[in-house]
Amino acid sequence: MASTTVQSVATDSGIDEDKVEKAITSHIPTEFSEGFFADGVALVEGSTDRVVIDAVAAKLGHDLDHNGITVLSVEGKGGLRVARAILAALGIPTYVLADGDHGTSENKTYKDQTAAHESHKADTERLVLALPTTYEVKQGSLPYNFGDPTVVCSGFTIWKDDIEEELGGWSTFVAALSADGIDLASRSNKNLLAYRNAVIAAADDDIPEVLKTVVEAIIGVAHASGSEADHEVEEV
Repeated sequence: MASTTVQSVATDSGIDEDKVEKAITSHIPTEFSEGFFADGVALVEGSTDRVVIDAVAAKLGHDLDHNGITVLSVEGKGGLRVARAILAALGIPTYVLADGDHGTSENKTYKDQTAAHESHKADTERLVLALPTTYEVKQGSLPYNFGDPTVVCSGFTIWKDDIEEELGGWSTFVAALSADGIDLASRSNKNLLAYRNAVIAAADDDIPEVLKTVVEAIIGVAHASGSEADHEVEEV
C-alpha cells in the first residue's frame, strides 16, 4: 500500500504543513478521494474547467471515465500544488491544468489591477517551479514564463490566461453559449449546465486545436498507470 505524510507533501509542494493539512481535511475523504481509485487524475482550478474538459473529451470520442481518468477541481494554484504532491507521492499519474492568469485581472473588476496582476504572476511562478520540466512538449515551449502563450505538455497545461480565453476561439461554442444568454468574454455567469450544453451544441469542425491536444495529453496519463494499489495519506 502506497502512502505519504503531511510533512512530505509540504516539502514537495512548497506549502506550509498547516495549509497542507487544511487542504487534506477539506478535500479528503470528499471529492478528492475519487482520485485514489483512478488510473489517472486531471487536476483543474475550478468547476468550469472540469465540466468543459469532460464534455470536450466526450465530444472528441474519449469518455474520461471509461479511460479510468477522474477530473478533480481544486481551488487555486496552491490547491493544485498540494493535490499534485499527494497524488505523485502515491504513484497516481496526474495531469495538471492551470490558468496562467496573465490577462485575468483585466477581465474582472479589481480595485487594484496592478496588485492583482502581480499576485497572479507570483502564484503562477510558484506553480511552475513545482512542475517538472522534463515532460514532452506538445504545444508551446518550455521553460514557461508568465505571459507566454499556452503550453501543453505530456504532464501539464498552463493556459496563457484561462480556459475561457481558449474557448473564445471556438466560434460555434461562443454562439451556443450566447444563445443561452451568457457572454463568455465577461466571465460573469459560469453556468455549468450552460457550458456543457454549449459544448454539446457546438460544431466539431471548429474545435480549437489546443483543446484537442489537451484532451489527448490527459488521455495519455492513464497509460502511465501501472497498478491498482491502495493509497493512503498519513497525518504524521
